[in-house]
Amino acid sequence: MLVESADFNTWSRISHGNGRYNRPMSGPLHLTIVYEEGDDGWIVVSIPEVPGVLSQGRTKEEAREMALDALEGMLELRAAEHEPQGKSVGSESLNIVAA
Repeated sequence: MLVESADFNTWSRISHGNGRYNRPMSGPLHLTIVYEEGDDGWIVVSIPEVPGVLSQGRTKEEAREMALDALEGMLELRAAEHEPQGKSVGSESLNIVAA
């Protein structure tokens, strides 16, 4: 089993007057990609901090890309399922970029 720690640089998009700008948030989001040997030469990957993110690839690089795609899909799915619990006081867009 191989483990790769990835710091994701997080940037917050904040509306400021008529323009927009990006500024770094207080710190990186730290996630871990776990690589395990699978059947028939596949490399199985998961991100333990986000349950349900699981994929595979033929190479470590392909497996990493597939893990990032699975992470993106899981976050999109969870965002679509989210129902506000109270009266909204605003929202903010958050972009996460893999380093």
